Amino acid sequence: MAVVSLFAIAIASGALLLVVSVINGFETEITNHLIARSAHATLFRPFAPIVQWRGELNKLGAYESVVGAAPYIRSSGMVTAGSTTKGIVLEGIDIERESSVSLLPEMLVDGDLDDLAGGGGAVIVGKHLAAELNLSIGDKLRHLSVDPKQRASRVTPRLHTLTIVGIFASDLYEFDSRLIITNLQTAQKITATGQAVTGFRIKFEEARLAPSLARQIAREFGPQFAVLDWTQYHRNFFLALASQKRILFVILSLIIGVAAFNIVSNIAMLVMEKTAAIAILRTLGARRSDLVKLFVLQGTLTGLCGALIGIVLGSVLCAYTQPLGRWVEALAGFKIIKPEVYFIDYLPALLRGSDATLVFAVTAVVAMLAALFPAWRAARIAPAEILRGN
Repeated sequence: MAVVSLFAIAIASGALLLVVSVINGFETEITNHLIARSAHATLFRPFAPIVQWRGELNKLGAYESVVGAAPYIRSSGMVTAGSTTKGIVLEGIDIERESSVSLLPEMLVDGDLDDLAGGGGAVIVGKHLAAELNLSIGDKLRHLSVDPKQRASRVTPRLHTLTIVGIFASDLYEFDSRLIITNLQTAQKITATGQAVTGFRIKFEEARLAPSLARQIAREFGPQFAVLDWTQYHRNFFLALASQKRILFVILSLIIGVAAFNIVSNIAMLVMEKTAAIAILRTLGARRSDLVKLFVLQGTLTGLCGALIGIVLGSVLCAYTQPLGRWVEALAGFKIIKPEVYFIDYLPALLRGSDATLVFAVTAVVAMLAALFPAWRAARIAPAEILRGN
């Protein structure tokens, strides 16, 4: 019974640590990919493009906390390849400044960022979009967009031919399946915005300071500007992750509580078995508190040993979550981690010492509480009655 109790606690605590680590991994991976592709903050004008943007860019560069700033253009449209049509987001970048705010050059799996400088509709597409439309280097795309200022009854679509010069992989499905990148001049031509830009991507010395520094910059630029820092990208998704982490921690802690019932039954059976020995100890001068401490100590030690084994088990599983996830998907026959839902297509895990400590502490407390009732029953045994009966 003691061994069963120990391994029940180990499995429950290991599962708790694994689930918490997987949620940490999701949050960290998505945050890193968002920062790598979208910079630490974005400054823009919500209702109009920025025409005199070079002066604003120089103003941004004057901030000591800003280590990089680059203009961009973003618009929506559709592309056609063969008989397939798909909605996309077109983004124009400043090739010379882009590397100062994002890791786009490192994300390229085919082609080179400098290939965009040639003009002529040169674009870089995400790997999922390339796979979906069966695209490779040198293929052509037709881009269709409309001017939002035109009246609905007089819409004249704009059609441009684009040439694939590169393919990137950000490991975020949202980007890799919808984003097309071109140079700033080509984007200005396609969107008919003249020399204007949509806004600026900004990189700070430290990502964690982005929320406060971005708000400060927005205040100094005036009310016509808005700012979006990396903590606000997919804000609802991150809030949902945090909420799920708390809920799952509580639920799996209850599973530890269920496993702790084995400790209750184990100590209760031990008390029944050792009734005569308990009575003899009482007659020799053992206090009730001594008996309570004795049985609580046994239950707590069972919980602590189970927690240690569970933490080791959870740590090992955290190291193999990706092959384990692929194995489960192959066994189940369908995709468990859907990139269109979770943004990434693999199962990450990030083991934190604070989480392991918390799991260990919760398990120890639950095991101690589980041992209290049978220990209290043992302390209430009347030695005279037991010895008289024997």
